Amino acid sequence: MTDLDFKTIGINIKKRRNYLGITQEAIADYLDVNPSHISNIECGRANPSLTVLVKIANMLQCSVDVFIEKEYTFQAEL
Repeated sequence: MTDLDFKTIGINIKKRRNYLGITQEAIADYLDVNPSHISNIECGRANPSLTVLVKIANMLQCSVDVFIEKEYTFQAEL
C-alpha cells in the first residue's frame, strides 16, 4: 500500500467544513488545538491521526469515509 494522500483528505475535510459553514477556529476549539493546525491539515501539510480524523468527522457530522474514500483499493468479489 502506498502512503495516504493527506492533501486529498484535507481537501475533503475543508469541503465538508465549508458545506456546513463551520470555521477552522470552531474545529480547533473542539479539538483544543491551534487553528493553524486545522489549516495545515486541510492543506496537506500536517497528517492527522486516526483519533483526530474521527473527532473531525464527529464535529462535521459525517463518517471518516467521507475524507478517505478515495484511499480504498480493495475490490470485493461478488
